[in-house]
Amino acid sequence: MLASAGPERLARLLALQCELTNALRGVVLELPPDGEPTVAASWSGTAGAADPPWLGEAAQALAGRDVGAGPAALVRNAEGEDSTRHLLVQRWPDDADTSRGAAIEVGTDGGIVLALAVERLELSSRLLWLPEPGLGAETLAAVAEVAAACNAAPDFELGAARLVDRLVSQLGAARTWLAVAEGDAAHIVAVSQLRSFDRSESRVRELEGLLAACVRTRSEVAVPPGAGAGHESVAAHAEGHGIAGLMLLPWGERDPSGSPAGALAVELERAPTASELATCRLLLELVGAPLARAAREDAPLATRARRRLREVAAAARTPRHTGWKIAGALLAALLAWSLFGTTHRRVEAPVSLEAGELRVVSAPFEGRLAESTLEPGAVVEAGVTRIARLATDELELELSRARAEQARMLQEARVARGRSDPAAARVAELSASRAGARMTLLEGRIERADVLAPVSGVLVKGDLRRRIGAPVARGEPIAEVAPLDSMRAELYVDEHDVAFVAPGQRGEVRTAGAPGRPIAIEVLRIDPLAEPHGGRNTFRVIGRLLPDADGQLPEVMPGTQGAARVEAGEGRPLQVWLRPLTTRARLWLWR
Repeated sequence: MLASAGPERLARLLALQCELTNALRGVVLELPPDGEPTVAASWSGTAGAADPPWLGEAAQALAGRDVGAGPAALVRNAEGEDSTRHLLVQRWPDDADTSRGAAIEVGTDGGIVLALAVERLELSSRLLWLPEPGLGAETLAAVAEVAAACNAAPDFELGAARLVDRLVSQLGAARTWLAVAEGDAAHIVAVSQLRSFDRSESRVRELEGLLAACVRTRSEVAVPPGAGAGHESVAAHAEGHGIAGLMLLPWGERDPSGSPAGALAVELERAPTASELATCRLLLELVGAPLARAAREDAPLATRARRRLREVAAAARTPRHTGWKIAGALLAALLAWSLFGTTHRRVEAPVSLEAGELRVVSAPFEGRLAESTLEPGAVVEAGVTRIARLATDELELELSRARAEQARMLQEARVARGRSDPAAARVAELSASRAGARMTLLEGRIERADVLAPVSGVLVKGDLRRRIGAPVARGEPIAEVAPLDSMRAELYVDEHDVAFVAPGQRGEVRTAGAPGRPIAIEVLRIDPLAEPHGGRNTFRVIGRLLPDADGQLPEVMPGTQGAARVEAGEGRPLQVWLRPLTTRARLWLWR
């Protein structure tokens, strides 16, 4: 282990890092909790053997970094203003008593060369976390070079091709296969020195099954040696296809649970050694995470969607993030209901309550208005409520004259009969009859001087208080009454919604003056001619007012404005919500 590494191994590891990064010189510093930092190992290329001048600065930078903090930190120019010298530091894994880190001086012109040095230092430092027995400095350097080439690939396909091809040259393998896990299966995506292969071949299908088992068990298999319990199928595959040695290793992580992202198969013309197995294991540790990330990013959209659903399902089974899970479940339930459930389709429109008919109240005879106390909006009762009263003083005076005339004529008729003058008596009697007829006419007019409401309803026109004393002609309209049972709702339904409205449907009206008191309505008819209303093209829908629970019709004033809502059947919630948008979108696309 690195914690127990002696000076010689530390020197070899430092030399490996310096050679990979083309360093000028480097040191391994030990950072005790108390005391001054000391040099545990040093390496010098062309800069001489003297201690570098930046030891104190490097120790301070290393003390401020965490173990495994990522790419090596570029601290400063090592030679002051000389931009061709840079100092790189990397913290190593801690021992129980000692912290170590490498400080390396590189000479570059910046840019790509400096970035490559940083990347190689990071790769070589990761080797320290996974020390493998039997791997020399040359092997480690070759592994780092292969890992750097694979990780520098712009996409997963090229990175996978570089891995399988360079493994062949590194190990002297006959063929290497790289597979990606998808659910419980594994699909081969790269074969060394081949860019296409027939997936239907029995050999490929058998190997994909073995690689899938390797992913499921998260175990390495090498045959021979290792053929025995649990590896019979691998040994049978190798024997059946004339493969002397076969290694199967899982690589990467595809989800937070640590499931491998895939598996690697290496076919050899000899039995695999422990060193070769260790080399493959170490290489896959270095390239596994970048390759798995590239595989996720470059996968088809459908594959990424399925993978994300599986990750969400797996996370849902853990006891963490309960609040988010509840919110997600509610959201999923809402989405399912909006797609497969049903809801009421409601058509909303502005409404005006108007009278279906008007009863005109006219003057019964010629005369003058004497009295009127009502104003428009008053509720009147048929035959009871007095709308106006005509003046009767002149009529009563004429009635008195007519009575006097009748009495005088009757007296003359009696006198004429006493003189035995039947002709004069007859003329007087006719005059008395004419006066009686006049009396009857005047009495009728006096009785009809009180103008009563012809029907029960609302007085919509006829503010006569300003016309008191004004003459009126016989039959002249003086007021209008709207019967209560003739009130109707006139809805102005948008042309996009009128197709869902039909006679017989019911709804409710909320007036602006009393929004808390709904009025039930029933659709009677739809006018076939569109008309503009409120800046929109609308159709007028006529509805009747329905009685309330007590059987009483609502008392509303003609001309009352408000909003109406009609229950227009049922539909899928998502279709109902998005219908206005989709209707306009289809019309716009058609144009």
